[in-house]
Amino acid sequence: MSRFPARVPGSGPCPGFPPVSRAPARVPVPAHVPVSRPCPGFPPVSRAPARVPGSGPCPGFRPMSRVPARVPGSGREVAAASAPAFLAPPPAAAAGPGRGCGAPLARGGAMEPVPGRRWQKVLYERQPFPDNYVDQRFLEELRKNVHARQYRYQAVVFQSGAVVQQLCSVCVFVLTWWYMDAGMLSPQGLFGAALVSSLLGYVLFDAVDGGAGRWASGRTRWADLKSTLVFAAFTYGFSPVLKTLTESISTDTIYAMSALMLLGHLIFFDYGANAAIVSSTLSLNMAIFASVCLASRLPRSLHAFVMVTFAMQIFALWPMLQKKLKARTPRCYVGVTVLFALAALAGLATVSSVGAVLFASLLLAISCLCPYCLIRLQLLKDNIHGPWDEAEIKEDLSRFLM
Repeated sequence: MSRFPARVPGSGPCPGFPPVSRAPARVPVPAHVPVSRPCPGFPPVSRAPARVPGSGPCPGFRPMSRVPARVPGSGREVAAASAPAFLAPPPAAAAGPGRGCGAPLARGGAMEPVPGRRWQKVLYERQPFPDNYVDQRFLEELRKNVHARQYRYQAVVFQSGAVVQQLCSVCVFVLTWWYMDAGMLSPQGLFGAALVSSLLGYVLFDAVDGGAGRWASGRTRWADLKSTLVFAAFTYGFSPVLKTLTESISTDTIYAMSALMLLGHLIFFDYGANAAIVSSTLSLNMAIFASVCLASRLPRSLHAFVMVTFAMQIFALWPMLQKKLKARTPRCYVGVTVLFALAALAGLATVSSVGAVLFASLLLAISCLCPYCLIRLQLLKDNIHGPWDEAEIKEDLSRFLM
């Protein structure tokens, strides 16, 4: 088969075939179609093509086709008329500095820094910089250990005395209960010793500050006496109930509950730290609950009454006296703490020598070893602060809440 196309008659210079005209055929214009001519009183139509969105070099505009539009029925090609003015894009200057078509773009569409323009750390002004841009001054505001405190070993040891005293208080309370349960301590002897020590502590409490605290609180001695009598009367009246309160509970459960309550008392006690876990009320209630549980396992109701009364003295009144001694007479506070710790160790040694050695090791670790570790670790502290920190509102805004 021949691979040459067939010759169409009239398309070539061969004899018998007339030449084909290259001029486009003129289509007759119907009478009802108006012919575009310049009319008097009308401005001539601009032949310049209008800028259509997508036709310019700006990002987001596609190029416009340059094919001239064909007027239906005119038989001739004319250039497209200019678009209305409201379709033209705004000039680059109207888009703000660095936001027009000529702003340099970084990889991913982010703007690059413009030379000669200084970056400002503001959000209310448009800047020719990307959102995550920072200049060389970013690390100049770096600060380390702004709020770090420098501790002294003697001061930390002095503050650890509160923990030592509470541990000794729990130890003395448990030893007292063990002596009463074993019959080595009579309830009358314990009640007499507790009464004498309470009177001495009451006098010392007023003598430390010269009665200034009582004068500031407005509480009289008659009010203190009434409170003491009411508490003693109610405790003595309900002592039979306290004795039989936990008869249906096994002894092992009572011991476990008492140990957990005393541990919670040590955890939530107010040692002078400003923390959310501190709760003096919860700590005291847990200690009294432990004393009630242990008192229910004593032989008689009188034992239960004396035990609960002694628990109130050592867990409620004794810490108040210690805090006042610590604030007014620090040297006296240190002496009382040492004597109290030695008394607790001596009592524990009569029950278990191994327990006394372990308890002494615990007290030494808390009062000597832990402060040393705190000071050594404080030297390795490295907290950084800078412009990346969250804003801190230091102004009092309570007036807006009213």
